[in-house]
Amino acid sequence: MRNVSSRPRMSKLYPKYYATVVTATRDDGQTFSKRVDDIPGFATRPMQRADLAAKFRKNVVPMIGTASADDALHVLWELERHERVTDVFAPLVLRT
Repeated sequence: MRNVSSRPRMSKLYPKYYATVVTATRDDGQTFSKRVDDIPGFATRPMQRADLAAKFRKNVVPMIGTASADDALHVLWELERHERVTDVFAPLVLRT
C-alpha cells in the first residue's frame, strides 16, 4: 500500500530544503524511516564537475557508448564556444 502525506513542519523548510521522509513497512509490521533534506544537485549540495560527468556517463553510455558520451561531455563543457545547436546534439545521435 502506498500513502503520501504532507507534514507542515517539513513544508516550512521549503524552499531552502526539499525535505522528504520515506517510511517502509515490512510484512511483519517493522518500519524503517529515513529523512533526507537535500540530495546532490540541489542548491544546498551542488554537484561537482566529476560527479556530474559520472552521472551523465552512467545514464548515456549504455545508449551511445563511451566514446560518444565523452564527445558529448566535451561539447557540453564548452557549450558557449559552439555557434550551432547541432554541435550539441551530434554526439548524442544513436548509431545503428
